[in-house]
Amino acid sequence: MGNISTEAWVLYSGKSDNAYIGLKKEKFEFSTLDDYEVLAEPLLGSWDANLTHAIERNPIDVCQQRGEEKIVLGNTGIVRILKTGSKVTTSKEGDCCLVFPNAVWDRYGYPIKAYAYDAPHTIGLLAKQTKMHEMQVIPLPPNQHPLSYSQWASFSGRYVTAWSNWEVAYGCWRL
Repeated sequence: MGNISTEAWVLYSGKSDNAYIGLKKEKFEFSTLDDYEVLAEPLLGSWDANLTHAIERNPIDVCQQRGEEKIVLGNTGIVRILKTGSKVTTSKEGDCCLVFPNAVWDRYGYPIKAYAYDAPHTIGLLAKQTKMHEMQVIPLPPNQHPLSYSQWASFSGRYVTAWSNWEVAYGCWRL
């Protein structure tokens, strides 16, 4: 099977011969889905601080850290599921989902590396199509819900873990 081809805003490594300060719109290819991945189209995104840090290469060049010549950023927003791998159970084709940007997690599920930032081989929402692990999409209620998809899109990825971190800290303080 061939690769998936899409259009994306790409960030090149600062040490690459093709280095470009900023994002460059171009064709981008990635491998087909595995059994636990979904193919999605971004509907709405949220510009989180990690995008600015990556483009400015401050504090690091994430392309170099990931060992990749070029990457596609964008890890918070809303996507529509286009296709699912054969073993996906968290979502189905047509679902609108919140992106959960945890790409590499510890044994308790807490983030070690962020999807479409410092996690290698992840393709962010600054592409017309992307793929992600089924655990990185959370189906949303229909858009008639009191919160609109635009409001959900602004729900930054950092808040997903902030609540549980606060709850643990508060519990320790009470003890």
